[in-house]
Parts: sequence; structure tokens; C-alpha cells
Amino acid sequence: MKFYKISLGINYIDNANFNLLKSNNLISMGSGTLAKGQSKSTQYEAFLNAEKGDLFYICRSNESIELIGMFIDNRPLHSIIKAHEDEWVDREYITIADATNSKNYNKTLAKWWAPKDNSTFIEIPSHEFQLFEDEILIPAFDKKQNEIETLRKLELEKRKPTIEKYLKLQLFYDELSKNEISLFSKINSLNALELKKLYFEYNSKNNINSQPVVLLRSKIIEELINNKIIDNPTINLLKSQLEKDFDKNVYRAWTSNFRILYTLIFASDKFELEKFFNNLIKNIQKDLGITELTSKKLVHFDGAQNQGFNRIWFAIYNKTFKSQKIAKQLFFEIDSGLSYGLLDYANKSNTKLHFTDHFDYDHIIQIFKSHKDEILKDNSMEKAKVYELIDILSYKNQIILQGPPGTGKTRMAGIIAEVMVLNNQTILNQYETIKPDEKINISPAIIKSFFKIGDKFTGKSNKIFEIISLDNNTISVKSETSKPWSPSYNKIIKSYNEELFNVPGRTGGFKSYEDAIAKYLKDKITSDKSSLKTVIEDENGNTDFVQLVQFHPSYSYEDFVRGIVAKSDDKNNIKYSTEDKTLIKIANDALQNPNNNYVLIIDEINRANLPSVLGELIYALEYRGKEVNSIYEIEEDPRIELPNNLYIIGTMNTADRSVGHIDYAIRRRFAFVDVLPEIEPVHPEIKETFIKISKLFVKNFEGIVNPASIENAVTLASDFRAEDVWLGHSYFICKNEEGIDLEKADAEPILKMKMKYEVIPILKEYIKDGILNNNELVKKVMSELISEYGM
Repeated sequence: MKFYKISLGINYIDNANFNLLKSNNLISMGSGTLAKGQSKSTQYEAFLNAEKGDLFYICRSNESIELIGMFIDNRPLHSIIKAHEDEWVDREYITIADATNSKNYNKTLAKWWAPKDNSTFIEIPSHEFQLFEDEILIPAFDKKQNEIETLRKLELEKRKPTIEKYLKLQLFYDELSKNEISLFSKINSLNALELKKLYFEYNSKNNINSQPVVLLRSKIIEELINNKIIDNPTINLLKSQLEKDFDKNVYRAWTSNFRILYTLIFASDKFELEKFFNNLIKNIQKDLGITELTSKKLVHFDGAQNQGFNRIWFAIYNKTFKSQKIAKQLFFEIDSGLSYGLLDYANKSNTKLHFTDHFDYDHIIQIFKSHKDEILKDNSMEKAKVYELIDILSYKNQIILQGPPGTGKTRMAGIIAEVMVLNNQTILNQYETIKPDEKINISPAIIKSFFKIGDKFTGKSNKIFEIISLDNNTISVKSETSKPWSPSYNKIIKSYNEELFNVPGRTGGFKSYEDAIAKYLKDKITSDKSSLKTVIEDENGNTDFVQLVQFHPSYSYEDFVRGIVAKSDDKNNIKYSTEDKTLIKIANDALQNPNNNYVLIIDEINRANLPSVLGELIYALEYRGKEVNSIYEIEEDPRIELPNNLYIIGTMNTADRSVGHIDYAIRRRFAFVDVLPEIEPVHPEIKETFIKISKLFVKNFEGIVNPASIENAVTLASDFRAEDVWLGHSYFICKNEEGIDLEKADAEPILKMKMKYEVIPILKEYIKDGILNNNELVKKVMSELISEYGM
């Protein structure tokens, strides 16, 4: 807390204007007020930067002392005094104490913070509080410093935000986001003081005329200040007037009035909301003992992209991640109630959230503590690499992981594939065994698994409802008599768990929608709890979302795409028919299930003659969703298609010189990614050996290498690249099923076997084939390896 003096001199603000300011709980200062003494900031800047909760006393030059106030908003506004509008700024406050003896103070006190000094806005140093109390507080206010601080605390307590406030506020913004009547009603009811604060904020922005949405909002504020009503036609008119100065269609993506207007409503709550939740996060991190080990992400009504949002959430995650998106998270959300627990986007079956209407800090800590170790052990390096490759695969649809032997290309392909199809799976595995009398706590995944678009069911008063869309957050429902509505899963869960659909007279708003869904689920599950398991089995089915095939030199189009097969009947008569093979089978599965991802892994993709194997599908790889004609027909139909939800991952051993290079027509349809050796996964007992061998390929290798600056070692033949032949880390790994390095005694015999029967023979082949120069250094290293590991 800081304590300031502010002088509202009679020569600048007469009694009428002073009373005008006081009646509106405002203090004022001119923007030209200079610095005092050697201060680097002006008094005007200090006035703008004073924090909500800071105190000040007002003096009228050295004529009188009026009151002690406390700033209650960090946002300034252009002065309400007509003559000062352009050059002066006001701040809002609340009175803490009125002077009881306005002229009874030391008028000769020679301090910058005393009324006698010509300063305008000056902080009172804490070491001079006693002098301030003796010469001003007690004489003018009949109060001591501690009494003023007590009054301040009482006022702050009255204004202290609570989680209950934000639970209500979230419902309010949820309503605004879905109901334009409520949205326009709120925007048109903003008071004059709030509008002036908004006007100051937008008028102070730089380059506003080059920012179409910011400019539109500023014009809306001006309309409101001029007592104009804001509605949809008014906003559209303003858009049409403003877009003349921009490129065409600058407002094309801004059709939602909530996205445009929400920030004008949210401005008054934003500072306190961020402070409240940042403090909550800080306390959680402290109580869990993970402050130095974790990072946080808070998203509120601005949304992640500052385009409006109807929920509040935060995530706490391992600080080694650049973003929470790929990390396991301690997750907390306000969305028609509370949910908190572990959120794992990469593996939805690992997500465990608790839903409630009541905030219980101790229970949140208890839940978070149970997942603390998962957060701290979350491996960011491998995940970051996997998700980088997933981004590439999602963009290109097909990639090739290329690199020397032993770098884990096939393993990496499998991990990528697993993550790509994780969202296909339901998270209901915990319901595989259900007792007859067991209560079922439903989740968003259960709700989604029970419905599909077009489903109809009956609500109260026999009203018929129909599902028109489903997404990750809501179900959109319509009835024959009402407009469509999209209740959130949290609202449905609340109605289900508390059986709100049985509450008499519960008909306000759109509660009938969520109640109808909840009642349908309750009846369905109560009558047949085995239906939950049926849902799991139906959703998973027997479909293989990931398939692996290994190419070889004799692999053909007829093996991979479509071909003629001979079959004998019961009488041993041979019949010939056309059959789809691996690629088209998985492509057809993907076509029939457009909401699921499918992945085909092609191991050693460069070992086959790709133009011959792919045929006309070279075109289909690039133009997904477009049909091409196969040379073979099935039921007189030659058409085949590769859909967008089919992803292809190839692996390629760059050290294999027995196969040809991939031609340019194929190459430009794949993204090529180098997968190089790494020291991090190498077992500690053999790291020195790994470094010794790596130095045969990479110049000055010491463990960490920048792929962009790899130089060949002198022991590597000049017509080879280290990136293509350098032995990978897989030969030097020795871990248990949990991925933890084996103890030395258990690891040594395994590592010795790998060195003797895998690594040393490959190095000998490299020398024989001229990949490694058979010079003295190579001979020395080979001699040491054979001596240590045998041959």
C-alpha cells in the first residue's frame, strides 16, 4: 500500500468543479504535470500508475485538507470538467475518512508531501508516516495511521472478489454469448462513468485507425456516449462505413456481436479477475510444493485469442513445456459449475475430472496432490518432438522419418500414430465392469457416446427434442416449439447427478433442454447399465485405426493397393476376383468414419519401387478427397479415394545403399524429417562408448549436437553424410518396461550382447564398404571395442 498527497489547487479547480468531482468520487490531474526534483517519472505518470487500493489525502493547495480516499479502479478517464476534458484525467475513488478539522494542520511543514509544497501528486515515504500522522492525520482527521489502515481493510474486504462471484459471472457471460437480447441490453446499460473509462482506453491506443475491430469498438463507445442505442443494424452500419478505409471484407470473420462487444463489458472486471485467479494458482502451486517446477496458463472471458469466451479455466503443468497444450495438466474450469483434476489431451483415457457446484479448496488440493507426480514426471522433450511431427503430419498428411539405423524411427512412427488416434477412443474404460446397483457418474464422453445427430427423445410435457449437432463442449438441441439451444456438458451432468429434471416447476430459460437430455440418459442407463459397455464396444469396434506394413523390393501395386486374386470354391474350381489391399482397406475404413483418424505406417518405404507400387495414387496423395481410377475394378467400379483423415508415415534407413533414391514426384508429396541419434536415452554405463563411436562420424562430438551444423569426422568417407550413417542410440539403450534404465548389474550383459553382435558387426561392414576410412584412429577404436566387448 502507498499513501499519496494530491493537491487540487483552487487556482486550477474552483469550488463548483471540485464539488462536481467530489460528488462523482473522482480526483483529477493535468497531463502536463511535471516531475518533482530528480524523479524520472512525472507526477502525472505517478497518478496514472497508482494502484487500486492505494490511499491519498486531498488538499486544496495550502487552504484546507478535505478527505482521505482510496483508489478503486486502475482505469482513468478524461476529466468530467468541461474545460479540462482534453488535458486532464480523472481517477475514481471511495472516501475512507472526511476531515473533521480541515484547516487544523501544520501549514508550515516543509515536505513535498505537505500542503505547503507546490507538488501535485507525491508519495509519502513510509519512514515519514509518523511525522505525517503527527502533523496532518491527528490534527485534521482525529485519527492515527493504524486507524486509517483498518478503515481501508474494511473497504477492501467489502470489495474482495469470491469464487461465488465468478461462478455467477461465468453464467452471465455464457448467457451473453448465446443471447443477443441480453448482450445488447447489457451494452446499452453501461453507465456514463464506465463509458468514459472505455473511451479513454480506446482513445489512448496506438494506430487505432489501422486496427478495424479496435476502431469499430471505439465507434460503438462514441455512439453510446452520445446516447445512441446499439443493436445489430447499428453495428452493421458502422462496419459498412469503416470498411471503406480497409481492404475488402475486414469484418468477414467478425459476424458474432459477442466477440465484438464482450470486451467493453468485461473491462470493469478484468483486473480483479486476473488478480484473483493468479493468486489462487500461486497458492495452489505453493501448497503443492511445485512453484519452481511448474508453469501456468489462465484463460478467461478474453479467450485464448482475445476474441471472447464464456468460461474460465487455468492449467498448471511441468515448466519444461513451452505450452500447456501437449502437457499433462492440473486443470480447473468454471463452466456452469466447477470441474478440476487431471487433464491429458494426449491420452483422454488418463483424464480424470471432478464435477461440482461448490468450491472446496482443500478438496482441490487433495485431488491435485494425487496427480502431482504425473505432472512432475511428464516428459516434455519426447512429447515436444512427437507433437512437432504431428503438426507436420496434420498439415501434409504423409511424412517420411529418415535417418541412420538405430534412431528409433519405427518406434517414433508408432508413438505418433497412437497419439493421432487417441481421440478416437472413448474414455469409458473404467466402466467395463459395472455392478447392478452401482451409481454411474457420467462424463462428457459418455454423453457424446449415447447420441448422434438426428436422435430424438421426449422431455417434459411430451415435448420432442432432436440432436442437431455435437462438439467437444456442447450438444445442440431443437424442439418443434422452441428455437435451438446448446447446453454444455456440465449443465447436463449437473441435471443428471442432482436429478434436476424431477424438480417441479423447473422450466425457466432453456433448462428443459439439458433436463431432457439428462433424463433420457438416466432412464437409459438405469434400465440397462450394460449399455455403457455396449457403447464402449460399439465405439471401439474391431477397427484397426493403425496398421503397419513393411515394404521390400518385390512389393507391388497388387500387394498394396488393389489386385486380382485366385480362389478355389468347394469343387476346387479356380475363380479370379479383384480385392482391395492394405492401403485401400484402411482408406475405406477412414471414409466410412470421417470423425476418426487412421494411420498407415510403411516401414522401410524406400525398399520398394514407389512409383510402381503407388501407381495412380501418387496423384491421390496430394489431392485428398478426390477420386482416381484404379487399373482394376470391383463390381465394375474403378474409383478409389484417399480421405483427409488417413495419415501415412513412412520410415527410411538412410544407410541402406542397396535401394534407390525416392524420385522427385514422390518426394514432393511427403514431408521428410531427420531422426538422428541422441545421447539422452543412452544408458549411463555405455555413454562414453557411444560418444567414442559417434566421433567416428561427427566432428568434435561431445554429446549434444545441432543438426544444422553437423560436420563429418575425418574418419568418415567424404561421399557420405554423418546424418545418414551415424549409429543410433537404440543400440545403447537398456530400460525396463516403465522406461527406466536398468541397474548396472542387469544392464551390463545386455549391453555387451548388443555391442558384440550388433554394433561391432555394423562398424566392420562400414569399414568394408568404405563408409568409414580404415585409418589408424578407426583401427584404434575398433581394437578397443573388440577388447572390451569381444568378437
